[in-house]
Amino acid sequence: MSRPILLEICSILMLSIINGAKPKLCIRGCDLALASYTFSRYSNLSYVADLMHTTPQSILLYNPQIPNVNYVVTGERANIPFKCDCIGDGDFLGHVFEYNVRSGDTYEAVAAGAFANLTTPEWLRRFNVPDHGGKLNVVVNCSCGDTRVSREYGLFVTYPLARGEGAEAVARGLGLGRSW
Repeated sequence: MSRPILLEICSILMLSIINGAKPKLCIRGCDLALASYTFSRYSNLSYVADLMHTTPQSILLYNPQIPNVNYVVTGERANIPFKCDCIGDGDFLGHVFEYNVRSGDTYEAVAAGAFANLTTPEWLRRFNVPDHGGKLNVVVNCSCGDTRVSREYGLFVTYPLARGEGAEAVARGLGLGRSW
């Protein structure tokens, strides 16, 4: 490395330290991430598609286990496609969904009920102000794969664990066996 380039890099690092700048953890998002959504007895494909700003047909593309748009099984999981963005000042990957608050909604009910634990009450508090005007910013964490590394690592799923569920149960449910 030549001396002028090395000096320039050192100058940038020093300015960052002096100004208290933190390095960005996120440089770019991706057009496709998946969220594993568990259907409750009050949800259906149209409701989830509206909530996650997609279409029932888009959801069906990633869920061959769902026979048609009019039928889902309570407790069944479905992969929901969404865009994964850099949130904040490049702090992390996620997506902000806008949710219309209904009478009786609480952060806990929105996180666990409407969004099937894809977010938490703490994150809802973090990304919203008390007077939100009837809308909530619902941040869902996500990851972008890298097909340049391997075709198998081209897409990751945000998968909230159910109570009592661990890595072994998830692997079994996904048909992965003990190879993980």
